[in-house]
Amino acid sequence: MGDRRGTGPAGRTPSGATGALDDPAHADAAFEGSVRRNLRWNFAFNVLDVGFFDFGVAFAAPFTVMAVFVRTLSGRDLDVGVIGALWSMGWFLPQLPTAFIVERLGRKKPYVLALGLVERVPFLLMGLAVLLAGTRSPAFLLGLVYAAYAMQTLGGGFVATGWQELIARVIPIARRGLFFGAAYCLGGLLRILGGWLSGLLLVALIFPTNYGVSFLITFAIVMVSWGFLSQNREPPPPPARPSGDARAYGRKVIAILRSHGNYRRFLVTQAGLIFGSMGATFVAVHGIRAFSLSDAHIGYMTAALALAETIANPLLGHIGDRFGHKWGIAIAGIAIAAAMGCALAADQPWLIYVSILLLGIHYAGRKVSGTVIAFEFGGLQDRPTYVGITGTLLAPFYGLGPIAGGLLAGSAGYPALFAVSGILTLASLAWFTLGVTDPRHGAGPPVRWEELDGRPWNP
Repeated sequence: MGDRRGTGPAGRTPSGATGALDDPAHADAAFEGSVRRNLRWNFAFNVLDVGFFDFGVAFAAPFTVMAVFVRTLSGRDLDVGVIGALWSMGWFLPQLPTAFIVERLGRKKPYVLALGLVERVPFLLMGLAVLLAGTRSPAFLLGLVYAAYAMQTLGGGFVATGWQELIARVIPIARRGLFFGAAYCLGGLLRILGGWLSGLLLVALIFPTNYGVSFLITFAIVMVSWGFLSQNREPPPPPARPSGDARAYGRKVIAILRSHGNYRRFLVTQAGLIFGSMGATFVAVHGIRAFSLSDAHIGYMTAALALAETIANPLLGHIGDRFGHKWGIAIAGIAIAAAMGCALAADQPWLIYVSILLLGIHYAGRKVSGTVIAFEFGGLQDRPTYVGITGTLLAPFYGLGPIAGGLLAGSAGYPALFAVSGILTLASLAWFTLGVTDPRHGAGPPVRWEELDGRPWNP
């Protein structure tokens, strides 16, 4: 484990030395000292965690492997939309309720490790379900896969706010863009390898055994990432905040939304951008079907997606750190609109790959800048609440977009879907560009929420 320089496990002070942390000045000094001492260690192991998690998920990528798997199993576009909805809603919907819990946790690491297992074990369950059930009852197998995948994404959603807060505690703000850029860059490199390997696997074995083995490989690799996650050296917690209650917390959320106009505009425009990306889930499925491509191209598309993210992640992280993360979100919006245009115009397979590359830039912008910008709207104490509000209020749009896309594709075809998706994205992007101020450059909360609410946070 290495020398913790006078600290106990996970950055806690040794037994009998916690009294100094009751004083805010000592607590701040202890916190900052721990962050500085352990920055390289935490930076490295968290980069490895994110990188290996992305490597593992390449074998069960939602927009390529999972999308083609369920389309092949059921023969319906709506099921592709359901996978997209589960992937996004499961991640974002629980974030506000969990923010209430996370804000009151002195240490975030035990919570993150426990829920991290819930996020990873379902890949094992999916793999076993596919191998044991086979194609004897496609509807039954589809139900099992849906249940396991919902558990996986909800596990990710319940851990998300805690994980983001843990990262915010161990990585200083001036290094967060670099961190997410480096982490997703490594993840992208490993996903290129994973995409290539998954392509070989999917053509080497028969359906659905190929997918079952692929899901088991995912489980094995993401458990390696959990091991890296467990190495975090969390700084000493601040003095405990009195617990409050759910009603007071609800008043806090309402007060934030009522008082913070720039944040409200951010949420509304993000809802439009997210819903407008409804066509993203269907690009790979459209390419495979329209050009009768082999299953090997599923892996190649995963690798192409990862290649674009690998290049874009550090660039967008640097742009966000230097100029503000509003720029990263805007670039993501331009990329998704261009991707829909390429998919709409595709008369040869290479245009599908161009669309996939543009989708990679889009996902990079959403992951790097979309994650970091939520940190910057609120102060230190309220940061988990802003992250939670952002995730939970935007979750329905993440979920409804792929469902609406599946219904539109089934009734009007893929060209109509890509056209509608591109138009909605461009309209929302214009509003976001003109109507939202980067929180780093002003338009933060005008006053403390308690002053607006008129009632104490801890009654």
